[in-house]
Amino acid sequence: MRVQETSLMAARRVAEPKRRARLAQKLIKRLSGTSLVTLANLVTRIAGYNLSFSYDVNSKSYVCREAELSHRFAHPKRLFTVFNGLLARGEYLRDVYLLDLVDLKDNDWVVEVGANSGDVSLAFGTLGTKVNLIAFEPAPIEFAVMSANVTNSPFLLETRVHQLALWNSSDNDLTFYVKTAKADNSLIEIPNPDQIIKVKAARLDEVLEPRNYKLLKLEAEGAEPEILEGASGIIRNFEYITVDVGFERGMRAESTILSVVTTLTSNGFELIGFNGTRFVVLFKRRD
Repeated sequence: MRVQETSLMAARRVAEPKRRARLAQKLIKRLSGTSLVTLANLVTRIAGYNLSFSYDVNSKSYVCREAELSHRFAHPKRLFTVFNGLLARGEYLRDVYLLDLVDLKDNDWVVEVGANSGDVSLAFGTLGTKVNLIAFEPAPIEFAVMSANVTNSPFLLETRVHQLALWNSSDNDLTFYVKTAKADNSLIEIPNPDQIIKVKAARLDEVLEPRNYKLLKLEAEGAEPEILEGASGIIRNFEYITVDVGFERGMRAESTILSVVTTLTSNGFELIGFNGTRFVVLFKRRD
């Protein structure tokens, strides 16, 4: 009986910190700014995570630090994506976008359309290669955070960032729907946006220099078909293309998979990977 009581007490001692951490995380969802990071740091200590958080008042962004790594976020709810660690976040994104199936080598060129906060830069840290990155993000707040993240990333070589939307035509006054908390920004009208702004847009084949690119990573919350139309003049310069074709297009939340598959296969690409959890497709150019 005494052994059973001792075992039960030991189990409670193990479970109690995790229970307190879960309760604290529920409170965190209601906070922002310095009060948020104060409680977030308490949670990491209770749970034994090797993370720390801070709030940059000047840029109004949140910073997560893990050992020598640091990464910024534009919205408080985005902190929950890194509670298991920055490299764990990178591993998750590597798997989501099927990057382990891409034959990446040092000094390859990667183009990211819809970079948001630049989280995919963390994925390259799990692949053992250092690549060059050209990133596009039209939303002002997300662009500022993304720019800081990718230009300071130890996993990237040369970086070029553009506060620009990609579309099937050039336009200096295109409507853009912003939903920062869920990273659901789109050129296609979405339900309940936090903000509606005007952005500059261009065709991808007009802004990229003609060279060989290893990978195009495309996530545009439903605007993927139009962006691929605007890439028609340079699409064959990419060896791999990974596209989020989830149910995010417009007010009816439709998938863009049929349009994307049709466009890429007609341009000489073959489907080599599919992530059914996030609805991501990976294509490789047929040479």
